[in-house]
Amino acid sequence: MENGTCYAYLLRCADGTLYAGWTNDPAARLAAHNDGRGAKYTRGRLPVEMVYREAFDTRAEAMRREWELKQMTRAQKLALIAHGAGRPCAMGGTRMTASIPDTALTHGGRFHADDVFSAALLKLLNPSVQITRVFDVPENFDGLVFDIGWGRFDHHQKNAPVRPNGVPYAAFGLLWKEFGAGLVGPEEAERFDFHFIQPLDLDDNTGCGSEIAGLIGAFNPSWDSDRSPDDCFAEAVAFAEVILEKRFEGIWSIQRARALVERALGEMRDGIVILSTFAPWKMALVPSPAEFVVYPSQRGGYSAQAVPNDDETHSLKHPFPAGWAGRSEEELPRISGIETLRFCHNNRFLIAAGTLEDAVRACEAARREK
Repeated sequence: MENGTCYAYLLRCADGTLYAGWTNDPAARLAAHNDGRGAKYTRGRLPVEMVYREAFDTRAEAMRREWELKQMTRAQKLALIAHGAGRPCAMGGTRMTASIPDTALTHGGRFHADDVFSAALLKLLNPSVQITRVFDVPENFDGLVFDIGWGRFDHHQKNAPVRPNGVPYAAFGLLWKEFGAGLVGPEEAERFDFHFIQPLDLDDNTGCGSEIAGLIGAFNPSWDSDRSPDDCFAEAVAFAEVILEKRFEGIWSIQRARALVERALGEMRDGIVILSTFAPWKMALVPSPAEFVVYPSQRGGYSAQAVPNDDETHSLKHPFPAGWAGRSEEELPRISGIETLRFCHNNRFLIAAGTLEDAVRACEAARREK
């Protein structure tokens, strides 16, 4: 059992957002949150799970740490979750990965996308990590070693690990395999590995070529440059950090959208899903029974879209009536009998109306025309 009587903690809510709090009884506080007796913020985002906590000797220390957690960006909180994963939550929740030390080594000399993105990932997971480039790993070094030394995060040794699909791991892939799920969840970690990391790993192992790998390689000093390779490496890592941050922010945004859309799907009526705000919805609704989605329009009023049958053909479960397609704002109310209907796309997948009620009426009319 951890020492200390008070705790600062992070919860992951059902919509993917993170909430910081403090308590002297983590299990009881988690139960209170999930019973709707916790913070106002979490009541509309249930269920929640405790994904991180720290123990302190006094309430003042725990409350101070809670304040610090609340000042962090989402990326910093997720990095903290992954970095502090050596302390799994006693009441269950997300199983976290091993802690990342504050010192790490990689190889010196010319750098490549593999060691650069590996370093960028480690810096996102633990902003305090100090990465040193060497040609030999010192004896008794107790930090993290990657892309050198024939350890668990190297791939140059005989019988180095290979993915089930035959793509060999490089250091970036091995680090992502260990820490990726803690950042974006298992499903998205696997997808990111396939689309982003595997081409880089394949290039590093075979020299097959990669546009991103070539871009990172261009940060190396030219043969007649007097610039320090280590300074150039630091520039490349900073560039790679921005790429990873943007990719992760995109993933987290989609996860938040999916949570919002799935909640609305649970309240679907007659095949019509109503969103409180626009959010990317196809990932959740295409495979669902939903036939239409309605949401507030940036131009005012409401938009409604017909949900496709699949992601390949884009055929619609229920297109809007053919008689509406491409008609003017003046014609549509008379043709449809819907007072504020003002637009219907010529391909019949999108309409716009002045009110929520009329947007729903348009969907109902499309269902009747089947």
